[in-house]
Amino acid sequence: MMAAAMLTSGATAFAVATLGPDASDLPVHQVLEAVTPQVTELAPLSAADLLPFTLYRTESVRSGDSVDSLLARLGVADSAAAAFMRRDATVRQQILARAGRTVNAETDDSNRLTKLTVRYVDDNSGNFKRLVITPTPRQPANADSPPASRPPPWSRPSGSVAATSPARCSPPWTRRACPTA
Repeated sequence: MMAAAMLTSGATAFAVATLGPDASDLPVHQVLEAVTPQVTELAPLSAADLLPFTLYRTESVRSGDSVDSLLARLGVADSAAAAFMRRDATVRQQILARAGRTVNAETDDSNRLTKLTVRYVDDNSGNFKRLVITPTPRQPANADSPPASRPPPWSRPSGSVAATSPARCSPPWTRRACPTA
């Protein structure tokens, strides 16, 4: 019974498949039709109409990386951030010293760096650490304060980098090393 059903279904499949004409023998019809686009007036966009956005990128540090090559791979176009990272010994030591460390960059819609995070394992303790670099907020210019007295972008108010408790890692606008939660 089973053999008869298989034989019948095989013969039916063969008969159906061979009954149709060859696909290369079928006629081909080409249809050309003129299309008139309907143009609508678009109002020009102003800068106020565009919403700001944040771009997130991740890269691994490569051996022989410089600050500029790493930031270029991350798509960062921020000369103030690059200058800060070149000047700061702790940043260079923790980011560029070891290949393979993961670097996360957040940039604004102009590709200026808003936050750079590096996660790594501390050699001494074996614990994961995180180094976060963020810009200092710009203070408005006063008639009383000359431009030299205002803090430059990417400065760090505390002047030091230290491993701290997670509760002390929450204030924004500093560069610090924090244990990951």
